[in-house]
Amino acid sequence: MTIALSCELILAEVRGSTKTWVNRALTAVRRANGLVDDLLDATRVRLGGLLPIERAPVDLVRVVEQATDDHRARQPGRLIGLEAPATLIAVCDAKRLSQVVNNLIGNAIQHSPASSMVRISLRSLGDGASEISVHNHGPAIPEHLKARIFEPFERVETVGTNHSIGLGLYIVREIVEAHDGTIAVESTADHGTTFRVQLPAGRAEPAGSDGAGA
Repeated sequence: MTIALSCELILAEVRGSTKTWVNRALTAVRRANGLVDDLLDATRVRLGGLLPIERAPVDLVRVVEQATDDHRARQPGRLIGLEAPATLIAVCDAKRLSQVVNNLIGNAIQHSPASSMVRISLRSLGDGASEISVHNHGPAIPEHLKARIFEPFERVETVGTNHSIGLGLYIVREIVEAHDGTIAVESTADHGTTFRVQLPAGRAEPAGSDGAGA
């Protein structure tokens, strides 16, 4: 955290090639922090079941927009599109849902050509339910390997890249399931790869709840 904050402060003061190198350092620090967080979450899941979540009414549009803007800032040359309504209130854990969206966008960027666009879509399914989808134009995931990418420490090799995916998608699945939601992947050579998260209408946690489970 201290290193990341220091890099952010330095970025405000430097220009040119120095700014480029500090940006690279900041990206590496964030990646390392993300790995540590994923390892901690994986340990929690294996020791205690569902990840703890704290539900409250939030504007899911703001959560998705912030994650999208963060990736645009980190990858200024990358095309990242977002389609979302003006507002979409959901009862969920905003911090955990941000983790889901960040992991899915990062995965889409990693496994698609730098010249292609990553597309994020958010929509209401009615009755308080919602759907977040993230699409990229990377190589297709073979049909018989799709289920494995949500398992910890899996690497599913495809032509020109690998869909890994270590812990990122495993944690995404656990967070989604802790919200009583579902995650699925569609992937073809013609249409690219789409991860689709569907969240049911949630309920706010009662006072004094620890937020664990549904």
